[in-house]
Amino acid sequence: MSKYLLGLALLLSLGLAACSGDDTPTDTANDTPADETNTETEQEEEVSTDENVQESDLGKLTINYKNEELGISHEAGPMNLTLNAVQVATLEVAEDFKESFDNQDVATVITINMTAKNSTDQTISFYPDQATLVTDTGQQVDADLWYSGEVGGDFMGAVTMEDDVVWILKHDENIKKLTLHT
Repeated sequence: MSKYLLGLALLLSLGLAACSGDDTPTDTANDTPADETNTETEQEEEVSTDENVQESDLGKLTINYKNEELGISHEAGPMNLTLNAVQVATLEVAEDFKESFDNQDVATVITINMTAKNSTDQTISFYPDQATLVTDTGQQVDADLWYSGEVGGDFMGAVTMEDDVVWILKHDENIKKLTLHT
């Protein structure tokens, strides 16, 4: 099991750190309700450079879209949530891990790096790492707690947490817009 977690941690770390060039601009809607954040992404054709492909025990991850300067912030009471980066990737699942991915041969993996901050000295319960993601292609999925880092829970005072939150979707190359419900 620790080999599985180590492989996932490596895959996610490489996934967000791998490429920093050729980001496609992201449009955001300014009139979103308090519990929603919209992110529209224009996917480019799949880039075949080695920096966009990582292989691990989980399989072969190909980054389809990445924006490391997303910078979408939202305030809800004393809590501030910032979406720092987003990545949409295709995972060709290794045979040994297909059961963990609902027996899919290929899955879409969406990773959002986020920072949550409590601006008071009070204890606040806030769980952005359990957010629901909705795509413009009709998929709705809860965050995968197994693969995600910890960015939620009880914020005991002026605490800041930052980590990656992961959603595993049925393979879909046509995603252009993501809506995050916290």
